[in-house]
Amino acid sequence: MEQVINNDELLESSDSKPVRIQDKIEEAVSEIGKVVLGKEKQIRLSLCCLFAGGHLLM
Repeated sequence: MEQVINNDELLESSDSKPVRIQDKIEEAVSEIGKVVLGKEKQIRLSLCCLFAGGHLLM
């Protein structure tokens, strides 16, 4: 049975502070965007594929 993750769910970080999943996704988009310039939409779609366990042809 798969677990559905809610955007309001919290993750435990290494310093034991709760972190919103959305904040981590924004951070990942920002960091990837430093290398792949001007492709925010494509970065977000790529992360969706990754999180959904799907395939992505680049």
